[in-house]
Amino acid sequence: MNRFETFAHHFSRYALARALVRPLWRFLYKNPKAKCEQARFNRSGPDVLLKAKDSLDRAGLFFWIDFGTLLGAVRERRLLGHDTDLDLGMFLKDYSPRVEAALEQAGFTKLYQYEVDGGCYGLEQTFQCQGILLDIFYYSERPGSVVCHSFKPEPPLGDVATIAKYGGLLVREFPFPPMQFTSLDFLGATFRIPNDCTAHLSAHYGSTFMTPNPRWSNLDAHNEITLPPMERIGVKRKFGEP
Repeated sequence: MNRFETFAHHFSRYALARALVRPLWRFLYKNPKAKCEQARFNRSGPDVLLKAKDSLDRAGLFFWIDFGTLLGAVRERRLLGHDTDLDLGMFLKDYSPRVEAALEQAGFTKLYQYEVDGGCYGLEQTFQCQGILLDIFYYSERPGSVVCHSFKPEPPLGDVATIAKYGGLLVREFPFPPMQFTSLDFLGATFRIPNDCTAHLSAHYGSTFMTPNPRWSNLDAHNEITLPPMERIGVKRKFGEP
C-alpha cells in the first residue's frame, strides 16, 4: 500500500473526510490507475487467458469461461475493452490442489482464496500472471439451479473493518439456471461455455447484456443474494503479493 492509499484508507472511516477526499482520490489515483490496468489488460489479457487454458487443459480439469470474459467472447468476440480481469468457472466438486499446481507451473501466483465453511459451501480463488488477475468461481449444483459465490465488505466499511466486525466478508450468492456445455472458438482457441449463454448471461447482467454498458459494476448483478452474516461468512486468505 503506497502513501496515498494509506492516507485514503485512514480517512475513509470518516464521512466528512470521504466526501472531501473522494474527488481528489479519483482524479489523482483511481482514474489513472484504472486506465493503466485497462491498458495492461488489453495488451496482455488474451495471452494470459490462453496460458491459463493450456495449463488447466494439460491437468485434465473441467472449466469454462464465465462472467465478463464470457460476455466479451459472446457479445464482442474479444475481451471487454473496459474489463481488468479474467473469469473462469469450475464445479466445486471438481476442485483439487491440481488447480493451483497447474497454474503455478505456468507462472501464475495465487493471491487470495475466499472460503465459506472451509470451502465446502463456497469457494473463489484469485491468481495473477503478468499483472493480470484471474478469478475462478466454483459452482455448486442445487435443485433447479447452480450457484457460485463472491465476497464483499459491508457498506460503508472496507474489508478490514468488515472482517473485524464479523470475522469475514459478506457472502454474495449468485444462482444460475442449470448448465450444460458447448464450445466456442475464441482468441484462436476452443473454449468451453454454457450451452444456453443467453439464459446464463441474462441471469447476471439482465436481458440487455448484448448492449455495452461500461458503467456496469459487479454490484449491479441481477441475481445477487447477500447472505446474512450470522448465517454464512466468507473467510479471506491471502497467499501472495499483487
